[in-house]
Formats: sequence, C-alpha cells, structure tokens
Amino acid sequence: MTITIVVSQKKSIALSQKDVSTLKDLKEQIKNEIGIPEHLQILVNKDHLVLSDSGFAELLQQGKDDISLKFFVKGSDDLEIGAICKEIGINSEIEEVDIHVFTSRQSILDSVQVSLGSKVSDIKNELDEEYAMNKESFFLYHQDFDETEELPLKPIEDDSFLVDLFFKGGEFYAGASVQVLFKYNKDDDWARMRDTLTIPGIRLKNLSDNTVVLEFDGHDIIDTLALKRKVNEKLGIPIELQVFYLDDFFWEECHLVYKFSSYCDSLINGFFEINFFIFPTEDTLVQKICTENNIFVFDPLPVISGNGTLFDYSFGLNSTVEDLFLCIAKELGIPAPHFVLIADGQELRNMDKKIANIFDITDQEYFYSKRIILKNVGIYIAVKGLSENLMNKLYLSKGIKALKTVTVFYHNKSTLVEKYSVSDIPTLDELSMKLRAHFGVFPPVLFFKNDYLKNQMQFHWKISLASLFFDEETKCYNENIDIFVCLDMASVLVGDDDIAIVNAFCSKNKVNYLQRVVVHFENQKTKELKVRDGYETIGKIKDLVDKLDLSCKGSFVHNGTDYGRGKRLLEIYFEKEDSSSDSLVFKYTPPVC
Repeated sequence: MTITIVVSQKKSIALSQKDVSTLKDLKEQIKNEIGIPEHLQILVNKDHLVLSDSGFAELLQQGKDDISLKFFVKGSDDLEIGAICKEIGINSEIEEVDIHVFTSRQSILDSVQVSLGSKVSDIKNELDEEYAMNKESFFLYHQDFDETEELPLKPIEDDSFLVDLFFKGGEFYAGASVQVLFKYNKDDDWARMRDTLTIPGIRLKNLSDNTVVLEFDGHDIIDTLALKRKVNEKLGIPIELQVFYLDDFFWEECHLVYKFSSYCDSLINGFFEINFFIFPTEDTLVQKICTENNIFVFDPLPVISGNGTLFDYSFGLNSTVEDLFLCIAKELGIPAPHFVLIADGQELRNMDKKIANIFDITDQEYFYSKRIILKNVGIYIAVKGLSENLMNKLYLSKGIKALKTVTVFYHNKSTLVEKYSVSDIPTLDELSMKLRAHFGVFPPVLFFKNDYLKNQMQFHWKISLASLFFDEETKCYNENIDIFVCLDMASVLVGDDDIAIVNAFCSKNKVNYLQRVVVHFENQKTKELKVRDGYETIGKIKDLVDKLDLSCKGSFVHNGTDYGRGKRLLEIYFEKEDSSSDSLVFKYTPPVC
C-alpha cells in the first residue's frame, strides 16, 4: 500500500505502509522530508481530519492499494516555517476558525472561534456558559451549500470535529455555520423567544383516514429510531415493521428535527404529525394490535395471471423490484429476463426501484407534492422471448400469457409497415427509431387505440411497449398489438430528401399524408392552406385561427364535429380520413353577434 501526501501543487510525498504504522510515524516522515514540525501538521482524508492513531488505523484497514492525504499547516510566527511554506506553496494560515451559530436561518446568535481540534461538545459547552442554554436541550445542525442549490440540514454528532465542516472536496474553506435546533422543553421559553425550531409533541396518524393513532411528548425523542422504540414500548410492534411517511417515505433513520426543518407546515397545534403504518406481516399478534389501535396495514401484493392470483408477495420498506423478480423466478421457475410485470399501469423495469414507491405517486396538480395511494395494486405477469412450446405450457398450467408481436400499420390496416417481436423493441423510443428508416423523418407519429402517443413520448421516451399490451379495463394482457403511424409535417423539420423518401413510400403503397387544410366559409368563399409552407406550419386549430385572422369563438366543423382550438390536425386526420387523402376540410361558422 502506498500513502501519498499531497503537500501542494508543486510537491507530493509517497510513502510505503511498511515505513508508517502510526500517525506519529507518518508525521515524523513528513518532518524529515520537508521540515514542518509534527504539531503544526494537518492531514485531511477527503473531507475529514486525520487526528488520531485510531483514525489513521481505520484508513489502513480499508484495504485500498493507495491512500491520498491532503496536507495543510497550522498558522505559525516562525519565519523559518513561513519560508518553507512559501517555497513549497503550502497554506499556512489555518489555526483558529470562526463558526457562525444561528437560531434560525435568518437570525445570528453568535460567532464562536474554535481550534482545529474542537468538537461539537465544546461549542455546546460554550453556548451553555454564555447563554445558560442547557446543552442537553438542543442539537447543532450544519447546512452545506453547493453552486446550484441549498442542501438539507445535517445533524452533527457531539463527538464530531467541528473543523471537518471547513473541508470540502479536500480543500479548506474559511467559513462555516451551524444552526441551533431545540428539543422541546415546556419550562424553557428561550427557544421560542429566539425563533428556533422545536418539536413539543409527535402525533402518528392513520394513513387511510388521518385519525390520530398515537401521541408522544417530543422532548426526549431525538430521531426516528427513538420514536420507533416508543411505539414498540407502548404497543409491542417490532421496530423493523414500522414505517413513517410524510410526502415521502422515511427511508433511513434520521433526526426528527432534521425532518421537521423540511416540513414545518406539518406542525399542527404544537404537534409534528407523521403518517404511520405497517407493511405486510404474517405476525397475527401484530395484525391484532394494529386492528385494535386503528393502524393501517398494507396487504401483500398479489402476483396475478389469467388464472387469478399465483401467490402473494410480502414486501418491506427496502424491498426492491430486483427482490420481487428473484422471488417470482424462484416461485414460478421462469428466468427473470423472460417475464414482464405491470403494476398500476407501469412496467416494473428499474431493478433498484423500491416496491413501496408503487404506492407513492406525484400529485397531478402540484407535481412536487407526493401522496400515497391505498387502492389495491396487483402485479400482473406475462412472458416474452421463450420458445413457443414453453409459452403454451405456462399458459395452460398457470394462465400466464405471452407477449409476441407489434404490428405497425400506416394510418389504417390496409397498409402494413412492419411486424416486430416485442423482445426486439422494448420501448416506444426504440420503435420510433426503427420506423425512421421507412419514412426519412424523425420521429413519425404513433397512434395506439386512437391515442396520440407523441404526448407520452415527449415526457417518457423510455415508456415500455409491454404496458401497451396490458389492458387496464380487463386487467389482462393481449398477445399481439397494432400500432399505427402517421407523418406530421407540421411539427418536424424536413428537407427535400426526406420528402422524396416519404413521397416514394406513399406512391408505392397508394397512401398519403396530411399536406393541406381547406376551409369553407358561409359566403361561399374557400381558403386552402398548406400544412407546411417553408418554416411556417399549421399544427392545430388555433394555428388556423391565427393564420386566417378569425375570431377564436367561431366554430371549425369537420364531418359534423366541432373541434376545440387545441385539437391537433393530425389527430383529426387520423380519426376521420382514409389514407388516400392529403387534406382536411372544415366548415367555418363565425360567432353569433
């Protein structure tokens, strides 16, 4: 193992582990090499100071081939030391640093000067002496800032070295701040006067009906683990089964004040309110306790085929899609690459996705706000890419259907474009890429069951084709599906070569694409417009209104249907016209005065 000391941009020292077994040995070697005394040396591993033999031993025990340490020098009045630092290019101005202490994100309490060896406990003692603050009644939190965003508060343990806050990316920064966050103490008005965050009490609420399940005094509950222990003591529910949710799952144990700092609006009448529930469990005693105390318990997820439920999958907070795939492969004997799973209309493809996130969806109106869904969710299984014999066997024995082909037609079923195996094109994006070769323009517009798929592709380029095989109404898979393709010259920039390829295809197959819009007026006048005229295009009804300088309140009727301003012309063309026509015809009626 090689230990590299990065002294400055000009100089590095490479040492073998054989020569240094302790931090003292290492500092002696550095002194012999560059002449800086041991007591002035500062060594940093990534963003942490190496201050003790035990800390250095932990580095050696990591088993890495190379360890890199950055080197700094404490401030010194010694002219000889200053000359050495100047010659080599070492920062020699680090001795004591100021930490700004805030009682909220706006109001500063004090600036405390700390030495390089100070710990959080030291600054808490100093605040206790200066302001008579009981050091057991508050936490210290630190907030990192990067170039683009404000990061969440991070709790600092009492035995942490405060100076670690000054190192980021192995570099020293001359400023740091911490925030005082208080546990609740009913006899201490100091916290409220100083505008600090406090948690007087904690309420756990039923996930389904928002009723209060449990209440606790918050003054001695530091983190989620402590809260789970309280629940365990009161009701006997094992810690590993308890789950908290507040706009998102509490994936890891964390300081509650840290969570509270992000969800201040969850403080109701002095209580921090958190949703509480239990994931599936076979423990009948826990089930009974939850029923008696109105605690919501999720049911296991059923894995479903055409024959009904094959088996139930019990999941936990950290269960992943990969865990589910392994379980199904073991239960049913089907290799993982050869089956697909649909849950809540989406294919489960991301192996790292938590199963719990199936129930966690984004609010449609406020996209940043999440909510948990309580409806029954099933895991629907189908297979693909297996031999015909095996697929037939699985269907007969377990009712598991096979996904086979995607047939692409141009506009209607009279003109076949191509037929693909679902194993060859797992996503709409890849299907769209393959279809470009036929038409020369990208992307061709895809329709499925009269739905305009381009809307979905704009936001979900990797949307799975398997999800199109699944019928949400019948909760069954189709073995084969048909997709229709049209060409949208209004939204795609095309050149002469592209148009030539498209026209050759249309001529060969006796089909066409939308090129013109004809508008008839009440006074017998007719106006004909090209869908694309140079860089000017007409893609929607509202574009016709603007182009013809008409009233937006008039009506555009095609085949008896009055279409709204946001309707795409291509959708009307696909719904109402056969593929031999190149135009849409509208009757315009002005608004009644």
